[in-house]
Amino acid sequence: MCDENKIQSGCPHRRGHARATEPRRPLDRAGHRFSKIEPRLQAAKYVRAVMSVSPRRNGWTIAEWIGDRRPDATQRLLNRASWDTRGTMSAIRRFAVACLDVAARPGSLTVGALDESCQEKKATATASVKRQHMGCPGGIDNGINLVHLAYVRAGAGRTLIGSRQ
Repeated sequence: MCDENKIQSGCPHRRGHARATEPRRPLDRAGHRFSKIEPRLQAAKYVRAVMSVSPRRNGWTIAEWIGDRRPDATQRLLNRASWDTRGTMSAIRRFAVACLDVAARPGSLTVGALDESCQEKKATATASVKRQHMGCPGGIDNGINLVHLAYVRAGAGRTLIGSRQ
């Protein structure tokens, strides 16, 4: 995906290919999907932290990167805040694809890459865990199967644009 410098400057504008209607930051496209300003501001900080070059991303490291003392605000955003999740994900997906399209050479190869993966889970409290065929380790076990779709531009990079259980 786009590097931190491109994100801060608004990736689609990086090479001067900006259209007047294109927003400069990913959440500019999705800001209206939040019912209150506080979740929108927290979401903007969260997106910058997730897209940063931080080697580890968990609740505490994201809170540190954002400048929060505890991860409570981000956890509240992800667990309880009122916002249009699907619409926001769609706006972020369009932003990421636009970044790659601008960074790619004209006429470069574009591919949608599907990947089926699985995670073994020994506990039974995780959502969607059930006894099923697990392709990675082989055999039948408790776990979750996932399918991911990535958008890939030759010479520019890739981004995850979809995932289903």
